[in-house]
Amino acid sequence: MRGGAFARFLAVGAVSFAIDGGGLLIAHRLLGIDPFTARIFSFSAAIVAGWLFNRSWAFKTTRPASLGEFGRYLLVQGVGAAVNFVIYSALLLFSPIRMDPILALLIAAVFAALVNFSGASRFVFSTHNGNNGQS
Repeated sequence: MRGGAFARFLAVGAVSFAIDGGGLLIAHRLLGIDPFTARIFSFSAAIVAGWLFNRSWAFKTTRPASLGEFGRYLLVQGVGAAVNFVIYSALLLFSPIRMDPILALLIAAVFAALVNFSGASRFVFSTHNGNNGQS
């Protein structure tokens, strides 16, 4: 059932991106908050939504939510973000051909998604962490 969980995980990622982007637009363009402060709010909302949607839908976790689980989720997301940034930067700085930033972002995002899914399924929502659902 891992393929189904991965597809759901990617769909949650798309929803989280929409929450982040939509929140950023609302906070910055409509409310006049500077884009850096606005991003703190939009990113925070996206992370919390991603955790809730992943736990309830992508990985079908049935145990009660906990701060420990949320902390593990934040850790995994941080590792994924670091992988994303390192690959993105390496492609822009060291590619033998001139790399378009959007292409570099796409490639980096694929690797980060694999890291995030692996971490989420094994470390955050794993049956070894008391998960009663499917992972």
